[in-house]
Amino acid sequence: MTHWLFPLAALSLGLTTMSCDQISSTSVEAKEQRSVVASIPESPRVGFRAPSFSLPDLHGNEVNLSDLRGKVVLVNFWATWCGPCVVEMPSMEQLYREFHDEGFEILAVSSDLQGQRVTKPFKEQFGLTFPILHDLRQEVNAAYHIRSIPASVLVGKDGVITYRVPGARDWYSAKARNMIRQLLDTP
Repeated sequence: MTHWLFPLAALSLGLTTMSCDQISSTSVEAKEQRSVVASIPESPRVGFRAPSFSLPDLHGNEVNLSDLRGKVVLVNFWATWCGPCVVEMPSMEQLYREFHDEGFEILAVSSDLQGQRVTKPFKEQFGLTFPILHDLRQEVNAAYHIRSIPASVLVGKDGVITYRVPGARDWYSAKARNMIRQLLDTP
């Protein structure tokens, strides 16, 4: 195929082509955007970069929030003994199953002091597939200023907090699904 056929084929398929200048300017814009986000301080408030953390999951593997940059992340603070937490878990699972393949992640940060002795049976009982993390020292809860559970924080692809959600929610409601869809569609 000669070099001039590719743009014609792309145009005939309704695709847009970019020149080398456009590609390099796009790269520059992406770097500038990352630089702007990096300059935003960490804070548990909306509009700030989410405080970074690393916690063990049920298998003892460390899960780092910063490793999920580029995904929309719902950080949910909960415990097995919390009635409203138990009520919202099935709708969180539905949300996770619908959007996980599109770049959505849930990190369920448990406050249970007994750790996986209580969270593993809970996960199995409810058929949960999203990661459950253990905050045994309550350090992440403190960093996010969590005063009561359940509480959730939505982190955009850029690592910036977009919503703080106190209390239990129906995470599979049309409103919640639309909110996640909008965040996933945001560059």
